[in-house]
Amino acid sequence: MLLGIATLPSIMFQAVPPAVTAKILQVAATMTTVARPLAILGMVLILLSWVAAGVLPDWANQYKGTVIKMLLGAILLGVAPDLVSIVLTA
Repeated sequence: MLLGIATLPSIMFQAVPPAVTAKILQVAATMTTVARPLAILGMVLILLSWVAAGVLPDWANQYKGTVIKMLLGAILLGVAPDLVSIVLTA
């Protein structure tokens, strides 16, 4: 025990079982079919909001930061399956 912290169990240092890796890759492949278009849509809407900032009404400009945060979240969800696939196949 180091500074009151117990040692980590040896199972934490073992490799991820192949069945778990296969299931994660299967879910990532399924999510990719929906997530990539969602990420592209998020990027397009962010660009449109910046281009149309001058013409948008005041209420739209007031909540623009919130909308951009939500769209960035959608982009992150769209890129996540690709990142999982890269990490697990590397």
